[in-house]
Amino acid sequence: MSSTSWDKTASLYDGPRAVGGRLHVTPDQRLQFRPHGFDRALGGRTLDIGLDTTTRLSRTKRTWFAPRRHVLVETADGTRARPLVNGAADLIERLAGAARTAGANPDVDNH
Repeated sequence: MSSTSWDKTASLYDGPRAVGGRLHVTPDQRLQFRPHGFDRALGGRTLDIGLDTTTRLSRTKRTWFAPRRHVLVETADGTRARPLVNGAADLIERLAGAARTAGANPDVDNH
């Protein structure tokens, strides 16, 4: 794994299940999620996305089932990741900056 440019505690939604762990943006502009040991033992998946492929960054709508807004990361190949973090607006701005540094021009909806 590359050394980390910054990281944040997060949960990553894998279907209806939230997997706890750490979200990283590496110096080579990759978004990575690594589950904690307990969730890894239960089959929690990792994530590794090149931010140069990012097409859209947004926040999901609140619903009865999901009262907190998640960040939605979408890529050119159809990958969708839904991390839940404190400070979603800040995360979207950071990811947008990293994606632009990597050469992408994602659509950003931070409202």
